[in-house]
Amino acid sequence: MPQPPPIPEDKDAATPLPVDIPQFAIVKDHIASGLQPFPDGIAWLQAHGYRTVLHIRAPGEDDAAARRQFEKRGLRYLSLEAAPTTLSKGVVQDFNRIAADEGNRPLFVYGAQSAVVGGLWYLYFRTAENASDDQAQAEAARLGLRPDEGGEQRTMWVAIQSYLRNQN
Repeated sequence: MPQPPPIPEDKDAATPLPVDIPQFAIVKDHIASGLQPFPDGIAWLQAHGYRTVLHIRAPGEDDAAARRQFEKRGLRYLSLEAAPTTLSKGVVQDFNRIAADEGNRPLFVYGAQSAVVGGLWYLYFRTAENASDDQAQAEAARLGLRPDEGGEQRTMWVAIQSYLRNQN
């Protein structure tokens, strides 16, 4: 089976970054993240060799239409329910397992709430990669978590801090 093309590392890479995927950002080698792609963004993911999409969705959110959109483009669709109120060890472990699984790559992770997606990335860097708090915060800010902004951002940050306290 042919290998997918490399995911661009930065804006100077040979492959332009998509305009139809809001807040698209490279997380690490063969993993990217952002908000829900528009139809042309889904086509871009397919054209650039992405294999799997992980949808971070609100608890109880119906994802049948999203699943159909990605699967009709030949992308493997995974979903994970997550919110500040449902943040648990199981959610974090599931996210970490999916993100670490080489078989899912190239992987695109998205959700409607940048705070939740960025928060899960923060916890991934802290728990799966043993990054320092400062390193994890810097990466998570780039990927959507901005706890100093208030609202949903602050709510997710408080949930993360509670989660970390309860894991010790």
